[in-house]
Amino acid sequence: MNPMAAGPGRLPGPGRGGYPVPGGGGGFNPVGGLVNIATNLLLQLPFSRRAEAEADLIGLKLMSIAGYNQNKAPTTFAKMEEYQGQMMGKSAANASYIQDHPRSANRVKLLEGELEMMKKYGKEGREVVLSKVPYWML
Repeated sequence: MNPMAAGPGRLPGPGRGGYPVPGGGGGFNPVGGLVNIATNLLLQLPFSRRAEAEADLIGLKLMSIAGYNQNKAPTTFAKMEEYQGQMMGKSAANASYIQDHPRSANRVKLLEGELEMMKKYGKEGREVVLSKVPYWML
């Protein structure tokens, strides 16, 4: 339903072709919306970004064990960061706190750090993730 069809100053609510509003009721609930935003920013997105960063590290290990050149992983994310910068400009860095994936630049740093530790620890470093992913990784 078109939001303008609900009339000036009104948003379509549940049962009128609109979206369900937390807390029920049937009208616009600003408190419920703020709670959803805060929950997303403080609880869901950090876990999502952390899971993505951990997946990057595990992928790096799998690349190494499978015989691929693991040194290419950071350069892939560096190219992605460069492309994002060209497409979005500075807004890419400014909007990183609302994204569900870590910034590519941060992924490059994490992978480069892991590669250094892999070189330091040799074969054992290939099989175990040595880096600790921070909770608030953006």
